[in-house]
Amino acid sequence: MRSRDLILVAVQLLGMAGGVLFPQWASRLGPWVLYLMMSILFLSFLRIEPGPLVRMKSRELAEVALWTLVKLGLMPLLLWMAASWGLPAYALPVLLVGGVSTGVVAPFLAGLLGANTARVLQVVVMSSLLVPFTLPAWVKLLMGAEFNIPFLHMMRMLALVIFLPLGAAMTARKWIPALVRVLSRAQYPISLCLFLVINLGIFAAYSEFLLSRPGQVLWALGVACAMAAIAPCVALAFAKLAPRVLDGLTGSVCLTFVNNVLIVVFSFRFFDPEAPLVAALYMVPFFAMVVPLRKLKKS
Repeated sequence: MRSRDLILVAVQLLGMAGGVLFPQWASRLGPWVLYLMMSILFLSFLRIEPGPLVRMKSRELAEVALWTLVKLGLMPLLLWMAASWGLPAYALPVLLVGGVSTGVVAPFLAGLLGANTARVLQVVVMSSLLVPFTLPAWVKLLMGAEFNIPFLHMMRMLALVIFLPLGAAMTARKWIPALVRVLSRAQYPISLCLFLVINLGIFAAYSEFLLSRPGQVLWALGVACAMAAIAPCVALAFAKLAPRVLDGLTGSVCLTFVNNVLIVVFSFRFFDPEAPLVAALYMVPFFAMVVPLRKLKKS
């Protein structure tokens, strides 16, 4: 295990513990979580040439389309079926987390792991554009209920999270190259600080619940860990089926590092505590999965 991996996991655990133990202070960070995520994405975009985002060869387009289809089409169905059979009380939380788009921090983690950062970035953009339509459809189809979320607001939110950092990064690359070089060199420590603050803000909202219901928390954590473990297995299986088109490590990054914070924000308003709790606790395996995926890269 590399020292950077250990530091990354330690920072996440520190942020979670700080949010739970000091909720009154950490809760002030909650409204800034999405903007901090945008900052991380901005740093990731700085290291990417704009060309790969818009100019893709047929093989590259096929890989992006296939991973997006697996992420938004197969994963929610597969995970929902498993939860409905084994833990029906968690079917909705599993569907929400399993069906959300690839996370905005995935390109950063792809670079850390040595995966194809440009390809992950393309999947982030495509899946984020489609998830406002696919996820509500899955919930309505599988749960028999409307996903009571303002769709236009969700689309505006996703557009803000994705395209504002992209535009800012492209502008900076063109007009402020010196700043880009400085930020690129400092990306890792800056991102660590942002991850710490994000976890503080998220877990402060669940402090009382986490401390008062340890049994339920353990179940939710187990569900989150199982979902994270299944994701790279699915990616590797598809990569073996189409090795000329799909890369297993890149797919593992796309399927494992999901936009769970978006589910936390929305499900907290519209569903029972289990839904946002599973999404929030997904933060634990989210960053812990860096370690096994690093070993996958070596193998």
